[in-house]
Amino acid sequence: MKKNLGTATNTPYLRFLNLLKSWEHLPSWIQLDSIESQLLNHVSLKSQVGQPPLVSDLMNLDKIGSPATLHNRIKMLRKKGLIEFSYVEDGRKKYIKPTSQAEIYFANMSDLMMRAARSA
Repeated sequence: MKKNLGTATNTPYLRFLNLLKSWEHLPSWIQLDSIESQLLNHVSLKSQVGQPPLVSDLMNLDKIGSPATLHNRIKMLRKKGLIEFSYVEDGRKKYIKPTSQAEIYFANMSDLMMRAARSA
């Protein structure tokens, strides 16, 4: 039997979204748009398994945005201190890695998720 969608307004995910919305107004919170968030998630997941992506790998994520948009968002993530470049010996390839600031960002997001899951 299907649940009435009107009764699902207090799900952990919706509580998480409400918590996130309230935290976004804090001056210390890092504001990310959806493209920046997707890029940071991609970089972090790849780096977690020891395969940090190249800048060119991110530029080819055409489902997220155009190359120009992606290039701009990569610059914004770097400016916000969430990613850094790592160069190979000859300097022609730039790998992208999350910074310690990105780790703090994900820790804060995890904390909000746990709070949302605990509250009823």
